[in-house]
Amino acid sequence: MGILGLSKLIADIAPHAIKEMEIKNYFGRKIAIDAYMSLYQFLIAVRSEGSQLVSVDGETTSHLMGTFYRTIRLVENGIKPVYVFDGKPPDMKSHQLNKRAERREEAEKELQKATEAVTKVHNEEARQLLKLMGIPVVEAPCEAEAQCAAMISTTPNPKRKAEEDKKNAAKKKKSGGAGGGRGRKPK
Repeated sequence: MGILGLSKLIADIAPHAIKEMEIKNYFGRKIAIDAYMSLYQFLIAVRSEGSQLVSVDGETTSHLMGTFYRTIRLVENGIKPVYVFDGKPPDMKSHQLNKRAERREEAEKELQKATEAVTKVHNEEARQLLKLMGIPVVEAPCEAEAQCAAMISTTPNPKRKAEEDKKNAAKKKKSGGAGGGRGRKPK
């Protein structure tokens, strides 16, 4: 679920570490999105007249509307989104999750109307919507945040690759070829 206050801490201590960029700067890129965080954001933010958006049957649709329109905006701007859904939480986190569940039960009793939670149904509906839209969906082995980070670290960056290729070509040229001038000379 993230680290509470991390963004503010980074902004306060290392403001140069955060760059706001225009969406057009991400054209042609593939981005990983933590689906749970995104759905939670839409359940909290997307409301009509103070309450959730709902279907004619009274089912909540805020998460679907938000996901749909964000995805459309990304695709229209040449960005390839990949939504990553949480898998099974790591065993180390089970104690923390149990404590959270206890606190959540208490909070729900006190603030039953104000509580917004992403349910398995919300997840399944969002997965189905994204599949119908032709958007890739990944089931993380454990937490989506970790999977997103792993995907980013293993995804080649075309700009960085071009820079590395240029450096390697310059090294080869300087050294006289791939062998670096060592080896037998042709007769």
